Amino acid sequence: NNLNKIASRHSIVVIKDRFNKYSNRYLVYDDVRWECKFFINYKTNEDNIAFIREHLSSDLKIDIDSISLDFVTEKISSKYSNSNNKVKTYEHRFYIAKIDDIPKSMQEDNFKIDGKNYSWMTLYDLQQDEDVIKKNSDVLDVVKCNF
Repeated sequence: NNLNKIASRHSIVVIKDRFNKYSNRYLVYDDVRWECKFFINYKTNEDNIAFIREHLSSDLKIDIDSISLDFVTEKISSKYSNSNNKVKTYEHRFYIAKIDDIPKSMQEDNFKIDGKNYSWMTLYDLQQDEDVIKKNSDVLDVVKCNF
């Protein structure tokens, strides 16, 4: 039944901080439309792995050959969409991305690429943000259990 209700299919890309020893931080960005910190995400595409790698390379200004991507899990959930002012059913496909040789500029706690603000944050810090909990707790739960 839920498959017939899916209004939006997105692929969530989880990138862990692998450049600091014992780090438990993840890359998120400030989504202007939702006014919230989100994991990097793209609309799901038929050739999803290649599509995501191309977009990550372009968005983060890194060599596509330095990006490896693996599917982890998926989840269907319903939640309120701020941009549409209604409850929508989402299909989220979760991927783990590994980036070899992350540029020094991306190793800062906060950085900007093409006007988009990015941050490295722990799940604990994300869970302390009321906007993240209100708008994206379903995604946080999946990341917490699978990554």
